[in-house]
Amino acid sequence: MIAFFIITVTVFVAGCKGQTTEGSAVETVTVYIDSGAKQCYFSGHPLAKTEQRLQAAGVTVTESACGVLTGVMFPAVCGGHTEKINLHVIQASHLPLAERAGFKPVSSLQQGQQPGFKQIACDKRGVNLSPDV
Repeated sequence: MIAFFIITVTVFVAGCKGQTTEGSAVETVTVYIDSGAKQCYFSGHPLAKTEQRLQAAGVTVTESACGVLTGVMFPAVCGGHTEKINLHVIQASHLPLAERAGFKPVSSLQQGQQPGFKQIACDKRGVNLSPDV
């Protein structure tokens, strides 16, 4: 199970080659943005909302997932930030557009050999299920 998770995360982090309708490979990259969750108050924006933000910036999203930052701590205080992030796979050529819209590549989270985040389950609305502090 752990090996499957590591392989899944490695592929997700490293990006992959997707196929276009013409059959040529398209390089992808995974980007993230803070979900906007606040301790005690707000569980965060659903994936659809941050995906729409990318689309409004001219970015094509091929896959989305919920995630959490790892290796960081946040003070336990109502209204404080959380570790919740929204992840989106996009065409690598769209990365500058995504960055202008406030997204960052997950590669910027890497801490040594660790990815700096992990993918977790979302609820049926696409909201991060990580427990609030």
